Amino acid sequence: MRGAVRPSPARAEPHDEQSWLPLPDIDDLPELEDHIATSPSVTDVRSAPPADDAAAPPSPARARPHDPTTWLPLPTPDELPSVEELLTSPWEAPPSPARAEPHDADAWLPLPEPDALPTAETAGASGQGRAPSTSRHGRARAWAAGIAVLVVVTVLAAAFGLNHVVNDQASVELRVDGTRRTIEAASGTVGELLREQRVKLGPHDRVIPAASTPLRDGQAVSVLRAFPITRDLDGVVTTVFTAYVSPTDYLRRDLRADDEYVFRSKPERLQAKSTITLRTPHSGSLMVDGVPVTYEDVPALDVRELLAQYSVELGGEDYVMRGSESVASSTRLVDGDNFTVVRVGRELVRENVEYTLPDERRPDHTMNVTDPPRVVPGKAGAMTSTYQITRVNGDETERRLVSKVPVTVAVPTITYYGTKADPMWDKIAVCESGGNWGVVDSMYSGGLGIYNGTWDQFGGRDFASNAGLATREEQIIVAERIRAAVGISGWGCAHILGYIR
Repeated sequence: MRGAVRPSPARAEPHDEQSWLPLPDIDDLPELEDHIATSPSVTDVRSAPPADDAAAPPSPARARPHDPTTWLPLPTPDELPSVEELLTSPWEAPPSPARAEPHDADAWLPLPEPDALPTAETAGASGQGRAPSTSRHGRARAWAAGIAVLVVVTVLAAAFGLNHVVNDQASVELRVDGTRRTIEAASGTVGELLREQRVKLGPHDRVIPAASTPLRDGQAVSVLRAFPITRDLDGVVTTVFTAYVSPTDYLRRDLRADDEYVFRSKPERLQAKSTITLRTPHSGSLMVDGVPVTYEDVPALDVRELLAQYSVELGGEDYVMRGSESVASSTRLVDGDNFTVVRVGRELVRENVEYTLPDERRPDHTMNVTDPPRVVPGKAGAMTSTYQITRVNGDETERRLVSKVPVTVAVPTITYYGTKADPMWDKIAVCESGGNWGVVDSMYSGGLGIYNGTWDQFGGRDFASNAGLATREEQIIVAERIRAAVGISGWGCAHILGYIR
């Protein structure tokens, strides 16, 4: 039998073409009756798990991690064909699951013709192994060995073939243009899925996760369409497109200039036809109504915007000096400029008034998101307000504010909130929304894709009406509440990322 077989087509390259599946020593094989026995003891041995002191070795057919006590299943003896059937009946093999793609589905491991097998005498004479017994039991043992080898090969092939088939399919939820569809997709990338579904992306559209990401079972793929906004960038007004709803995300990710520009004006959230104004920050000094001001990183383009920063209004004959020369209000700012506002023919009155700044919330990277907020009280400052007085017959008839300059800078009351969280949440956010914490949807919102009803149920409205309108930290706080109550099984990405096994 060893001399009749050909090189195995089922072995992965590189391989030794002279190698084949190992054949057991004939004399070590059990009697045929042992294979076809139907006593209860055989069933018990086949179905019962091995005792701890005699555990089976780890199965080479199982992908890691595996249960070391699990082994390949044994077929029921009654289901095996008899030796006579094997010798007399043609046996048509099913398509081989053990062959690597591409393959011929009708190909199988080659079986030699019985008549072509060497006899015991020729095998012994040729020196190709020990001659088997010519008894009935000896021949039966040889055929039983062949059947056992085929059973093992078949089970191994089926296991690998099934794994290949399962891994080639992924159930993916595609979210695009307000619709959600569950698609059974072949293995590939997100970009290939979109091409198969004929989803076209514009130059500024975004897909989450990225188009090069391999598909995984249970994954959500979202297409975010770009919309037009008006952008004033240092006086250059243009219409641009973005798929980000956060002005900060647009500045950092689309414009890639968060260190170069600052916002002079912006809405809370971007939408179609929103307007944002970006400026290169400048530093210098200003003398206005006898009060000196040192400004730093002011988002102003020219003298007019600098004066507006301090509510300075120029009268008909007032003007601005830079050094020893007057300058127009349209003069562009340069770092280090020194400006002086000159008033002409006007009665001015200055008053010092107390002022406060609005409360602020700031992140503290040393605190956990679930820690109670830390509040640092602020303090009031002093503001010099200058008024132009109009008199009629010596009586004051009008008082108009012409400048407002801080003398003592106020400090706002600052509430610090923690940003430290289980790294799991950021990974789930990347899987669910591509890390976009500002997603607002009719069903699932925020970076973690929290169902809107669940957001309300677990106190999300303590922070915002929708998860996508809350901060990353506030969304994680609500997510921790959900985890404490029902666990994380509701997040599909928790399964994909292996947090639930």
